[in-house]
Amino acid sequence: MATLQSSFKVSVGHPILPGMATIGKFDGKHPALACGTAGNRVFVYSPHQRTDSSQVEVRFLNINRELKALTSGRLNAASKNDVLLVGSTTNVLAYDVEDNKDIYFKEIPDGVSSLCIGEIRVEGEAAASSLCMVGGNTSIQGFDHQGEEQFWTVAGDNVGALTLCDINGDEKNELIAGSDDFEVRIVNYTGEVELENTQTDKVSGLVHTNGNRFAYALVNGTVGVYEYNAGAITRKWRVKSKHKVSGINAFDINGDSVKELVIGWSNGRVEVRSDLSGEVLFKDNLESPIAGILLSDFRLDGREQVIVCSTGGEVRGYVPNSVVNKTDEIMAEEEEQAIAALNQAKQELLYEMKNYEDNVRHIRTGQMKQGEGQLMMLPIDTAISCQWEVDEENKCVNLAVSTNNTTVVRGVIIHADQLFEGESLFTCPKQQLSDLKVPICPPRDAQSDLYLKVLVGLRNSDLFNLFEQNFKMPKFSMYVPLKKDSDVRRPQSNVSFQFADKAGKVVDWLNSSFNISFDSKAKDQVVVSFLSLRDSLPLFIDVTGTKVTFATDNMELAGDLVQDLCEFTNTQQLSSVAHFPTAIAEFAEVLQAVDDYNQTRLALAAGVADISNSVKELVVRAEDSRILGDLKLLKRTYTKLWDLNRELLAEHAKRTINQEALLAALKKVNQMIQKAARLRVGPEKTAVIAACREAIKNNNTEVLFTVIATGKAP
Repeated sequence: MATLQSSFKVSVGHPILPGMATIGKFDGKHPALACGTAGNRVFVYSPHQRTDSSQVEVRFLNINRELKALTSGRLNAASKNDVLLVGSTTNVLAYDVEDNKDIYFKEIPDGVSSLCIGEIRVEGEAAASSLCMVGGNTSIQGFDHQGEEQFWTVAGDNVGALTLCDINGDEKNELIAGSDDFEVRIVNYTGEVELENTQTDKVSGLVHTNGNRFAYALVNGTVGVYEYNAGAITRKWRVKSKHKVSGINAFDINGDSVKELVIGWSNGRVEVRSDLSGEVLFKDNLESPIAGILLSDFRLDGREQVIVCSTGGEVRGYVPNSVVNKTDEIMAEEEEQAIAALNQAKQELLYEMKNYEDNVRHIRTGQMKQGEGQLMMLPIDTAISCQWEVDEENKCVNLAVSTNNTTVVRGVIIHADQLFEGESLFTCPKQQLSDLKVPICPPRDAQSDLYLKVLVGLRNSDLFNLFEQNFKMPKFSMYVPLKKDSDVRRPQSNVSFQFADKAGKVVDWLNSSFNISFDSKAKDQVVVSFLSLRDSLPLFIDVTGTKVTFATDNMELAGDLVQDLCEFTNTQQLSSVAHFPTAIAEFAEVLQAVDDYNQTRLALAAGVADISNSVKELVVRAEDSRILGDLKLLKRTYTKLWDLNRELLAEHAKRTINQEALLAALKKVNQMIQKAARLRVGPEKTAVIAACREAIKNNNTEVLFTVIATGKAP
């Protein structure tokens, strides 16, 4: 079995911020390590370039802003040099390390949280071009080598990870984005979201492994691999640790042209896992947490290697080692562990067999002797059944688990994504009953597959039989049908569209996605109403002929309904007309707030510039007073400088508060665009995003509201 072996270990002499490490050929020939370090600085460690004193050259770049992301790569096809990209709170800097100059400095109002460089086709051009993809506060932008925006789309929340790869085999790169709303999205070059998949926590890392597979990492310490097939992704495997993932990458360690997944953890552990099974193939430990996992021919010996950077400044390289010689001690230890495991399994089987023998004797004689085991054999027809029950009083749904005879349910273990904080739940009743109700209140609307392990036994027995069962939780299980005599007012807001599949298909979808068994007698008409257990808001669904209407005051819910219905019926294209007066009124206030915050930002910037000029003038005067020996004037000058410094600090605090408010408002703007887009499917969805973006650029709110309502610009 192939593995990795350490090829070198050096210390760069400076701490490295987590996630702030990249390797690039900034002179076009020699690889250099660029890392973010303390004091909002970036240092470039160039092992192949020496100073006059024959020491490794280390250059520093002062950013003077909080570092958010760091990457490198070729942006200009006409240049051989890689570009260093530095993302700060509100800016992206493209920096030419070799010539020590800025290529461009772009202000990003939505903020910067992730960066990546890769080739993606720009709409309107035949060939793909290299772009700098910037993940921000609910938006993703792409800039070319001149700093011109070539790509823009919205995301559900802050974008924590980006990667570009051909995941569907169409020879065109797609953008895979992970965000803080627990979503992984696959976006094509037009900005259309081809696929969305919900995770259990914020996405912190993404990397393409092989062909149609990619790996992901979550903030809660989960790592896994997905495989893309026929417009859907299937999870191949996943593992979870109490430590956080601080870096992932893909590298072929055994020369079989299939890359393995290299993972770095916050406890300093480095491990390599198979991307097919998740099996651990190699592991090592560093003294401090991992800051990044990189790939490069760092020693210029013709072999690409894994470069592991730690927060303590240690950099370690690993190369494949096809032959692994185990020592006699390691082999003996493995044999002892195998024998101990076999002995443990033997003892468990002997104990289980003794209980079965005692139970058989009890069945034959009707008595249990002293010292014999407990009754554990259940009736041969024992079965487990599950169903959903609505608990309106407690605002939740109950999973009712029951047996079909006198046996009792002693406990239920449920494993499910997105439902429980630890992804699992164990319930043990105080009383011995044949049925058990487990209250479940999902925080969001998402379909979930429950894997149940039910402990069933006889009364007063300490031994249980384990029954395993899979059960599906409908996506909209928190919506209960309204009674016919209820006086709930129909919502004024709604979305309507023409749907080729008539009422029959909608009924099938209702029975699949809601916790009901609906049977419509009319073939072309469906009228059904629900009440949300979360916020008690009503939902009305009407189907008349080919027209479908979702009446709800929750615009996000309307989008979820449209997307789920189209996914269920495999509808690839859908346009709609939306009417959400309350949401539009609130959105108008948000747009006004954005204008106010921008005006305040410009005014504060002008004020800071004036104070800064005064500070420069006073510094020169103070130096003149010192040279002339006028100590009184020097003291008065420094007193003024002290006052101006306090004013600068106060202005900075104002700018920080205003910037945070501006980011929050811009987030609401982008979320509104996404909500409007999710009311449509296919090209219409992409057209809404593009039209909204154009209207915002032109500051035309009337056109923006029209696009949200109709999906088209006037």
